[in-house]
Amino acid sequence: MARCHDTSLFPAQPPKQLLCPLDGLVLRDAVQATSCGHVFGMRCILDHLIDADDCPVCGAELDCGMLAPIQHVRDGVLATLTRCPEETCDWVGPLSALSS
Repeated sequence: MARCHDTSLFPAQPPKQLLCPLDGLVLRDAVQATSCGHVFGMRCILDHLIDADDCPVCGAELDCGMLAPIQHVRDGVLATLTRCPEETCDWVGPLSALSS
């Protein structure tokens, strides 16, 4: 499972609500902490929970069983315009086209 998406892939600064609070990158496989509502990239929060049992934003109790996929955020990320990661390519389109 990969960490969040590098913001350099996006021609415009992605909206703040699409950024992971742990690494500042664009969310990948967004999940919401059911104990407090904060949203994270799946890999980022799972890595945090290896050594902790709380939300890294607010300190609320948190474990792996308290994470829920948040589809509307995942859909928003996949619809965000991105550029081709290859330097010689001028393509720009939705992230979902790169992910497929």
